[in-house]
Amino acid sequence: MFFGVTALLGYVKKNGHEADVLIGDAEPNLVDKIKDIKPDIIGFSIMSNDEEWFLALSKKVKKAYPDLPIIVGGAHTYLCRETVLEYPQIDMVCIGEGEIPVVELLNRMQKKQDYTDIKGLSFKVNGKIISNPPQPPIQNMDDIPEDRDIYIKKYPVFTHEDLLQIFSSRGCFYNCTFCINGVINKLYRGMTKIHRQKSPQALINQIKYLLLKFPEAKTVYFADDLFLANKVFVKEFTKLYKKEIDKPFLMNVFPNFIDDEVVQHLADAGCITIQVGTETGNDEHRKKIFKKPVSNKQYIEMAEIAKRHGLKVYASSMFVYPEQTLDDALKTVELMHDMKTDHPFKGFFQPYPGTAIYDMSVEKGYISSAYSFKDLPHSYFKYYSLNIPEKRDIALVCHFYYFLVKMPKLYKFIKKHFWVLRLLWPFKMWFNYLGIYLWFKNWKNMGYIKTFLYLWKFRKNA
Repeated sequence: MFFGVTALLGYVKKNGHEADVLIGDAEPNLVDKIKDIKPDIIGFSIMSNDEEWFLALSKKVKKAYPDLPIIVGGAHTYLCRETVLEYPQIDMVCIGEGEIPVVELLNRMQKKQDYTDIKGLSFKVNGKIISNPPQPPIQNMDDIPEDRDIYIKKYPVFTHEDLLQIFSSRGCFYNCTFCINGVINKLYRGMTKIHRQKSPQALINQIKYLLLKFPEAKTVYFADDLFLANKVFVKEFTKLYKKEIDKPFLMNVFPNFIDDEVVQHLADAGCITIQVGTETGNDEHRKKIFKKPVSNKQYIEMAEIAKRHGLKVYASSMFVYPEQTLDDALKTVELMHDMKTDHPFKGFFQPYPGTAIYDMSVEKGYISSAYSFKDLPHSYFKYYSLNIPEKRDIALVCHFYYFLVKMPKLYKFIKKHFWVLRLLWPFKMWFNYLGIYLWFKNWKNMGYIKTFLYLWKFRKNA
């Protein structure tokens, strides 16, 4: 389920328009299905790794429905709206949050008025590209009624999910070089508050409503970048959550907002796991390469606080990034040991064009200047992109990461005798998949068979 789309659908319907949704992977005859819906406009929401799929499908859609305009939005368009508009089958692109621009577009289409000056949208008219300035986003998050009904009515399999995912806010104060938030902050600079969050009661009402729609949900997951940024919000929300929801939950956190008081509120309300991105065990790299203002000491202190209050720690790290050495990769494992990480997540660094770290990778000669979205690996679990000196050994650490983190004695042996790991190169993918399986099973608290069946279902994404 795509949560930017559910928010857009809710806002579109709130403003008097109709909308429907199709999921490409769930529709073997998607192009034909469009005919049944009879739309006035067709929209694609895409991530950068979806570009190849999107280009092939949008060509088929345009060929079948040449008179229907196609609009594209999603994270990908933040990075390359002009490039997307250059494709002949695409008529318009939304850059930024889409609720206000799309509703204005539909209003004008309904009235048969010109719409090529709408802020937040770019158009292609007679071969000429018209790029309008961004539209300041909605400030009051309570005004965006997320609508998941369209998804679950068409795809009832979603109602069987045992993890209910929630976004309470938008925006992040930080400008990490690998993340799209830096691009978003640059786009909206001076236009809006960076971080906007629902009011506590509105969020509680949303969760209560969604739990009725997803009766099998056992746990709630708050996927915000900065859920804890406002301590007043946290105190009020956790009190309401304990009283009106009282289900276990997990959440993304940023160490700068963690202290004993905050974690006590979380634990009392039912939090079971906090999730954090450490990226690397090299403090200097995190600061200078990733521009992430957190030290190893802060991560360790955060984990100690969490453990004191009975919470588990989930931490994610990247491998084969610019300037990384084997020693850096091993330091990442050691940081996990120091944090006593329960759920170690890993992946290979992805150099998304349009991000600051992509430019750094090109400048250092780690990737070609011709590297494009089409070159991005389809799986960050299996493939890396950068040509750095110790890439093969670093990749081995990534493939065996789960076992190196969870078995400190094994790690100490491998650190002294790394040649043993090199001998296991032919079997790296077997250990990689086994590690992913065990990580996922423990994180989701699922049985062995259920975990296997779940991962098998989504195996093409691994």
